[in-house]
Amino acid sequence: FVNVVLFIICSTITSSSSRAYAWSNKQYYNKNNKVLVVGATGTTGLRAIQGLLDVGYPPHQLKLVTRNVHKPDMMKLKQIGFDVVQADLEDPSTLINIGKDCAGCYIHSFSSDTAELDTKEVERAKNLCSAIILCEKDNDDEQLPAISTISSVQCVVYNSAAAAPDHGVKRIQQKHDIEKVFQTAIIDRLKREASSSSQVPQFTSLRANLFMEELWKKYTRPQILAGKYPLPVHRRRKIYLVSVRDMGQLAGAIMIQTQKQKSSPLQQEESSTSSSTILLAASQCSHVLNIAGDCLTGPQIATAFAKSQNSAVRYFNPRWFTFKARLKFRELYEQIKFMQTSKETTDIEVLKTKFPGIVLTSFEEFLDETSWSNRTKTFENFADPRSLIIGRNTSN
Repeated sequence: FVNVVLFIICSTITSSSSRAYAWSNKQYYNKNNKVLVVGATGTTGLRAIQGLLDVGYPPHQLKLVTRNVHKPDMMKLKQIGFDVVQADLEDPSTLINIGKDCAGCYIHSFSSDTAELDTKEVERAKNLCSAIILCEKDNDDEQLPAISTISSVQCVVYNSAAAAPDHGVKRIQQKHDIEKVFQTAIIDRLKREASSSSQVPQFTSLRANLFMEELWKKYTRPQILAGKYPLPVHRRRKIYLVSVRDMGQLAGAIMIQTQKQKSSPLQQEESSTSSSTILLAASQCSHVLNIAGDCLTGPQIATAFAKSQNSAVRYFNPRWFTFKARLKFRELYEQIKFMQTSKETTDIEVLKTKFPGIVLTSFEEFLDETSWSNRTKTFENFADPRSLIIGRNTSN
């Protein structure tokens, strides 16, 4: 039981369908430009890749970074047609020219799915940032490694976490620190090259709360199928949920829009080295978006589960668990308190207006799309490259 509650909390901080997707990038699609995809070769990462496929990117245009191209799943992805390349984010020498011929970069994660906080995430982010943003052997930030490299990346989209500045959670702070790495690099490049915002890569942070896919994991799904959904928050407190597949679609839409804007003559601005102009340009190059597809209370989530699996599911708040975490598990207690008190919100209707071609997935739709009611399916099914649906929108 403790594992179930712990996993739901940690997931909240993260991390074949008949449904039609309206977006198509055919109008702005450039077959000569790839998209660099980082940290997305795991189980939830493949769901993000499915989202990129949904908006029209064919497999050969997606350049997937992995530390071992010889793993069976990597070989399968290569056979499907993905461009699978080997690189180690902890070794800057392997990142030379990693962004060559890439118009965009989607970063799903800088760490594998671990219970303990991976403190090397920021270091990996700095290495990648030097390779695709700064692209010079010498840079202004002594904290960043010196990499002489070629990169054509125009847009970086990062999967982050939604929270106000006073959240007090180490996991979230690490993600926000990574955002700062990219934002600082953009300012450094503007200073160095006296560039306008149209000449410097755009950085967008997609801040999510709870990935719907996380509820499929072995610490949560069996308990829910058995009729219990423990969540240590008040029954009227809203939980923001998003499908990782939608994250991939939104990332793809942002990269397509950025490529269109940067190719427009109207975007060619005059360069300047004044501090005020640089800061203004930097603000135009960096964006933060809170992302969600649905907003439900614990009881409403339990009701959706019950409807999908055709059996009763009871939500309950294990208050004793919060007390135990406060005494013995300080990091976990931070996360519980964040869930219970966070005032951060996501305006789903505004998000739909901003991306009219993307159909955001409700939780009920997600359960239907992923066949939650099929008790033989497991979370590991998402990790199978054969589950990817290729070519939905490429012919639109």
